[in-house]
Amino acid sequence: MAVFFFSRVILILTSAMVGERQSPGWRKPSDVMKIRKKKKPRKSSSGAPSINQSSGDCRGSPQRPGIVLKRRNPFGCGGGVAVARRISDDCQTELKKKQDETFEDKNVDDEEQTEVVQAEENVTSSTKDIVTTEEEKYHHSRTCPIDWCLHTRVRFTSEAGFDWSSRISSSEEGRGLTNFVRCSTVPSGQDKPVAEDSIFRERLQQAAMVWSSPSLPWFKSFPRIVPESKDTRTTFIVKEENVQESLMAQWCDSFCSVYQLLRAEICPFFYVCAHHLTILFRARHIAGMDSIHAFLGPTTRGFRESLKAEGVTFTMPLLKEESAKHQDPHQVIGCTQEEPTNQESSCKEEAEITDGGGDDDESDAASWLGSIGLDNFLEISNHKVQLQADTSAKQDNRPQSVLFVEGLGNIQALHNFILNYKNIVATVGLQAGIPPTLLAPLAFHGATLSSCKVKSGCLRQVVGQQVNDIHTLDVSGPILPHNVQQLTNLLSETQEGQFTATFQAHGPTGAFTIASHRTLTDLKESPVDSEESNQSPPSCAGFSQEFVEQLYRPEASSEKPWKELGYAEGKFRWPQV
Repeated sequence: MAVFFFSRVILILTSAMVGERQSPGWRKPSDVMKIRKKKKPRKSSSGAPSINQSSGDCRGSPQRPGIVLKRRNPFGCGGGVAVARRISDDCQTELKKKQDETFEDKNVDDEEQTEVVQAEENVTSSTKDIVTTEEEKYHHSRTCPIDWCLHTRVRFTSEAGFDWSSRISSSEEGRGLTNFVRCSTVPSGQDKPVAEDSIFRERLQQAAMVWSSPSLPWFKSFPRIVPESKDTRTTFIVKEENVQESLMAQWCDSFCSVYQLLRAEICPFFYVCAHHLTILFRARHIAGMDSIHAFLGPTTRGFRESLKAEGVTFTMPLLKEESAKHQDPHQVIGCTQEEPTNQESSCKEEAEITDGGGDDDESDAASWLGSIGLDNFLEISNHKVQLQADTSAKQDNRPQSVLFVEGLGNIQALHNFILNYKNIVATVGLQAGIPPTLLAPLAFHGATLSSCKVKSGCLRQVVGQQVNDIHTLDVSGPILPHNVQQLTNLLSETQEGQFTATFQAHGPTGAFTIASHRTLTDLKESPVDSEESNQSPPSCAGFSQEFVEQLYRPEASSEKPWKELGYAEGKFRWPQV
């Protein structure tokens, strides 16, 4: 078997060697690789086209294998005339296009510039119109007008600081008090030169002073008309009759003293602040009035009836204006003069018939009520009808209930009425047994020197992305018209000529300013005696001559109580009505 196997293997190998010699397609791997290398084309190192791939300029040149020509420059002219003309034409067309584009751009730029200029002109004109319209909403004056209402707080704001008012030394406070008590408008003379800030602090101390009565350390004497408190306790004065009598006696002396100063035209004005009533007394010639006068408010029907019983005549200037606003123009009252006499007679006959019928009805009702024992019921019903018909009763405790009393006789009767009026002093509550508060710019008998609280600070206001510092000066207390005048004159010198004041008025006294303006308009319409109007007003001690002239000029009074007052460029500005 082994011999057979080996022989078979030898036969296979020999047949394979013979087949290799006889098969023409059999090649060795090395031969195959050589053939493939020969079939690959040769690539030039520079990559330039050959003679067959060259441009038309070299088409006539003989083709030489293996020779590589230089690559043609695409930006060159190529030496041909047609090519040069074509390039020049292309350049000219491109230049014309660029010129046209630049010309169009210039036109567009000019149009845009004209549009921008027109827009700027429109904006400037619109801003001017806005500024003019805003300016028309404000009053402007070189002097500060007079607001006759009492203020509880005033805040002055300015971009300039109030560092000069932060600390008032004892000497500066003493000089300010001395100038106020002596009614001196010029700073006291010193042997040594005084700094300007020291003079400003001295004037600030003088501008924050006021005379008041009575003075009770445990009691806040202003404001007296306050919202009802939940505290129902009463003061110990109610239980002590001797204390009440002494306080009232001292108050009567003080009230008579300041009233006599007013009649003598030494004190131009003073206030009486009770728990339910505030009275403003003004001297002769103040605000253009020819006689001494007073404003009272708020009032009630019972108080007005009491004044009439004492012979005090008064008017209600704000009630006339309110009734004129609410009056129906289409309402016909009675028969007019243009109607015929027949209609007048018919109206009279109807009135007589209705009157007669009413009397019969009333007599029948009275007899019937008398028969059942109700004789006073008809009187009560008639009184109720009278109250319903009285339009002034609807305005009780409102600004429209302000009274105006004019004339020396009426003012004297009002003075006596207040001295004997029992309800001028509260009987219950925290103000029980305490007389009304008297406030005046000048000293009088029994008066106490009191000062307003002055405090400076700084606030931060965010405007956009910027934070601005706003400096403030707060003055709180009973602030009278003379305090406002002195403070504004002082700050116009210290705050670089620019500041803003925000006022908080005592509510019941806000109607005094409106009523004063209303009475002035009524006086302008009525004839005035030339001899009395031409008299020169006397000078008041303790005030600057400029403020005295404002006191006696009718147009210097404000139309409504202030809420905001500005000062810039030497002029005061406040909103119109």
